[in-house]
Amino acid sequence: MLNPEYSNPFETFKIFTDNIKNNKHFSFVRFNDGELGMVLKRDPVYSTVCKRWGKQMSDECEKLLNILNKPLRYFVGVDSKYLRGIESEFTEIINPGLNLVTSHAFHYQPNDKFLDFLNLLKEKNTIIVGPDYLKDLNFHKEHVITPIEFVWKSTQTIKKDIIERVSKYDNVIIVYSASIATNYLIDEIYDELGDKVTQIDIGSTLDPYCGVASRTGHFKFMEDNNIKVKTIITRK
Repeated sequence: MLNPEYSNPFETFKIFTDNIKNNKHFSFVRFNDGELGMVLKRDPVYSTVCKRWGKQMSDECEKLLNILNKPLRYFVGVDSKYLRGIESEFTEIINPGLNLVTSHAFHYQPNDKFLDFLNLLKEKNTIIVGPDYLKDLNFHKEHVITPIEFVWKSTQTIKKDIIERVSKYDNVIIVYSASIATNYLIDEIYDELGDKVTQIDIGSTLDPYCGVASRTGHFKFMEDNNIKVKTIITRK
C-alpha cells in the first residue's frame, strides 16, 4: 500500500531533509490512528471523539475523508500498523492515486538526528504553526500561534495569518503542530500555493523539547533525554 521508496521512516526522513537542504519543495500530511479512526468511523476512536467533543465531529470526519478523495499531489503519511488487516477497507474509500508514505518520518528519529533537523530549519525561512509554547524552540522566523483546544474551529483565521506571513519570504517552510486543523490547512494552502512552499505535519513531536508532555510516550523520551516535564496537556 505504501510507496516503497517512502515506507521506511529513516530513509524517508533523509529524503525529506535533503529536499529541505536543496530548497526542493514538498508537502507532507499525516493520517495517524486518530485521523484514520475518524475517517473509517472505527471505535474506539470514533465514539470517543464524538462523546468528548460532540456530534459536530461527524462533520469533521467527513472533511478529512473529502481530502482523501481528492487527487492529491503531495505526500500522505498513514499509520500502516493501524491499518494492518483493514487495508482494503481504507483503500476502498480513498482516491486510488494517493502517494501514501509512512507517517512516522519525523517522530521515529533519534534525538541527535532530530536536533540536526531543527538546526536545519533555523537556516531556512521557517514558519511554525502551533501553540504558544513552541516559541521556546526558536528555530523559526515567524510563529502563527494556535489554540490548544478545538483548533480546527480556527482554521480559516489561521490560514489567513499563514498566507500573509508566507508572502514576506522566499523558499518558505511551514511546520505544523495543530491537530486536525493541520490536515485542512496543508490541503487548502497546497491548493493555493502548490509546491511554492514546503509544508510539514510534525504533529506533537516538538512538544517534549518544550517541556510539554502531550502523549504518553513523551514521558519516557523526556526522561531518557534529561528534559524536565513542565506541563502535561491533552491536545485536542
